[in-house]
Amino acid sequence: MDIIKYIHKKNIPVLGICLGMQQMGIFYNGKLKRIKNHYSPKKYCHGIKINKNSKLYEILKTEKINVNSRHNYCLINSDITVSSKSGLVIESIEDKEKNFFIGVQWHPEDMFSYDYSSKRIFSSFIDACRGD
Repeated sequence: MDIIKYIHKKNIPVLGICLGMQQMGIFYNGKLKRIKNHYSPKKYCHGIKINKNSKLYEILKTEKINVNSRHNYCLINSDITVSSKSGLVIESIEDKEKNFFIGVQWHPEDMFSYDYSSKRIFSSFIDACRGD
């Protein structure tokens, strides 16, 4: 939590993945809930709906993408902005007031070799780190 607090205060770009996203949500007063049937080795497990007023939408330019799923917990009751969901499960969060403070529940690093959206997320994160 100290690292997230420091990164947030200094406006250092961060891309939280899976547990990283969950910790970012906890930083914003969230809680975790155990869930079933959200762990799968498949390339794509389900679709998510992206909020059109989000930074994630600005990056991906689409309201729907397919993602993988490798988690047994989900974030609930957080004060941070939810930028996408799959049903009732929060799939991404962000603080639009920051340069790049985005967390995703799925694993785009596992999809990088074949998924355009994953490449766009990492490219945007790297651009933010460079100050572009």
